[in-house]
Amino acid sequence: MEGAELTSSLHELGLVRPRGATAPAVGAMAERRLVAPRVTPAQLKTQRLLASLPCVKIGVRSEGWYRITGAELLANGLPPGTKARQIQLLAEGIPQLIRTTGLTDGRVDPGDVIEFYGVGADTPHTDTRVYWLAPLKGRVLSVPTSRSRSRTPGASVTPYPIEFRERFSYVPTLLNGDRENFFGRPITTATTGLTLATPFLDGGAGLPGLLELSLQGITDTPAPGLDHRVEIRVNGAPVGTIDFDGRGHPEHRFPLAPTLLRPGANEVTFTAQNGETDVSLLDTVRLTYPRALVAEGNQLRFLARGGQYVTVRGFTTRAIRVFDVTDPAEPFQVVADSYPEAGGFAVRIHVAGTADADRLLLALGTVGSSPAWVRSNVPSAWSSSSPAAALTLVTHGTVRQGATTLADYRRRQGQAVNLVDVEDLYDEYTFGSPHPAALRNYLAELGAARRLQNVLLFGDASFDPRNYLGRGEPDLLPTRLTAVGTLETASDDWFCDFNEDGIADAPLGRLPAGSAAQGVALAEKLIAYETGPVPGTREAFLLADEDNGFGFSAGNRLLFGLLPASIAGTAAAWSPAAPGAARTALLSAIARSQLVVNYLGHGSEQAWAHGVQNPGEAGLWTGARPPLLVAMTCLNGYFQEPGQPCLAEALVGAPTGGAIAAWASSGLTRPTGQLEANLELYRALFGSGLPLGQAVQRAKAATTDPTVRRSWNLLGDPLLRIR
Repeated sequence: MEGAELTSSLHELGLVRPRGATAPAVGAMAERRLVAPRVTPAQLKTQRLLASLPCVKIGVRSEGWYRITGAELLANGLPPGTKARQIQLLAEGIPQLIRTTGLTDGRVDPGDVIEFYGVGADTPHTDTRVYWLAPLKGRVLSVPTSRSRSRTPGASVTPYPIEFRERFSYVPTLLNGDRENFFGRPITTATTGLTLATPFLDGGAGLPGLLELSLQGITDTPAPGLDHRVEIRVNGAPVGTIDFDGRGHPEHRFPLAPTLLRPGANEVTFTAQNGETDVSLLDTVRLTYPRALVAEGNQLRFLARGGQYVTVRGFTTRAIRVFDVTDPAEPFQVVADSYPEAGGFAVRIHVAGTADADRLLLALGTVGSSPAWVRSNVPSAWSSSSPAAALTLVTHGTVRQGATTLADYRRRQGQAVNLVDVEDLYDEYTFGSPHPAALRNYLAELGAARRLQNVLLFGDASFDPRNYLGRGEPDLLPTRLTAVGTLETASDDWFCDFNEDGIADAPLGRLPAGSAAQGVALAEKLIAYETGPVPGTREAFLLADEDNGFGFSAGNRLLFGLLPASIAGTAAAWSPAAPGAARTALLSAIARSQLVVNYLGHGSEQAWAHGVQNPGEAGLWTGARPPLLVAMTCLNGYFQEPGQPCLAEALVGAPTGGAIAAWASSGLTRPTGQLEANLELYRALFGSGLPLGQAVQRAKAATTDPTVRRSWNLLGDPLLRIR
């Protein structure tokens, strides 16, 4: 319940990496990244054609010039004998320019080379942009060469932006829509700083620098006046302050005097000025400084004024190519003359364009970079060929074996099942990039065609899909993080909530398998439950927390009255007069095997109040027949935290014992709406005999509390019948 002392375990200020970790010095030029790709019907049509073909997917995480051999392409899905005139590279369904080497016999051979300019992505779900290389009809777009020669000499320095971002503070209480909730180090009254490296700083040029900052406010006090005042210093000298309020996200620019920056390391510090309640988080720091045109690692990306020529030094090879990448989707090679000089080589570059605009150039003395990965596309066409099915079972390759086991079992029962790999949905709906919208859009199309009946998500989710926290638990099947009261938290029903009333329009559940072994165990556990013998005596255990004005015991009595005569119910309540009695009764009931275990009261991610159920004790649920867990409390269903299973997840995920399914909240809610839903769930299960997924739909419809509707998730198969 909201306000309970146990909810303090969900840290208000986020999850911060261990003390002593240091920030790296940063010297790389700030990169452009794809944030929100434009989407048109024509792009989606092209993308779905690509997804249906044997072709190659190429993952790019950083901006740069990329090189792939024909051998790599042929080993990763490009059909043998592909003709050179058919090679096309696309991203977001839009053709991209490429440069080819070889292809002399008119087809792609192992020794041939494909090159292109690529940029990464920056979304809450991925840092990787997916490029598609496929044999398609149409004109192959090649990187052209500019033939113009400039006569006006240009500057020997360039304004060079370097960027610093760190992501290790997670703030679930920040309700910021689709933006991610990860930020960097805290800024408090104790000065914090970071070091920025400025290689090849040209202080003699007399050019100013520029410091650009974005912060995220955390504390929000009711006192009059602005909550935050942050003083900024560079190399000990004050450059300004940032004043803002509450949960604001300010962005500021501070010009820097030419003499302020130092060669090598530069220290930027932040100090909160408004006392202990003044707490914010660092988001992004960008420092632009005058940099000499000297290559690092045989390459340099830099700005130069059009219509001039410039010289870049510091190469170890004379084989230097230069590309204009002002528009990353349409790069072109520019005229460049390399020559030897003392200790290496330099290149004289003739910059295209006019003198009123800067151009972004890449001088490259290497063959290019390798992509993050190259993979074969598995053809799919779910967007056009999904038949009606009793169960749409969406899974991930990591846990596909368990999903297949369950799908085969349902088919043997005579039920049609569509077994869908979520990677296929990414390929068809979001251009190959992970995003919850891919799954929702697919299900929405099924719903519109009246082919959607039940949905099971077979795989675990994480609020950290980019693994900022380093816990290594993958986001196999994403959830939707949405504002629920004071918390941004998981709401699986969003995938099927097409009228946005907080209730899935088709029964939906999740089996939170995080590994292949766990996936198989969960499938076998569910099959054993449905096919095993039913105990002669069926029992239910209903537990209420201490009332303290919340009326938990009264609610427990109402629930008890809805149990049919065929179920032997036990209603218990925690009492300060006998603090251990409730726990003893719970464990004793579980040992006898229960049809359902119901809890009304205070709780947190892994616990119930007063130590009745403590963190890490899911292993004590060892009854021969696992019960349905109905947890009408806060946060027991917070399954999206990586490396830290919540109570409901731990019980459902146990290979034996535990719970067969759980209906629990990922958020903070009030008790009134909870009880309304709890009562209706019992009427649907024990009065109408509905499958679990339909019963959950009925239960949510019985309350108008939006936090209950959106935060209660079913961890279980919606087709399961409690028996």
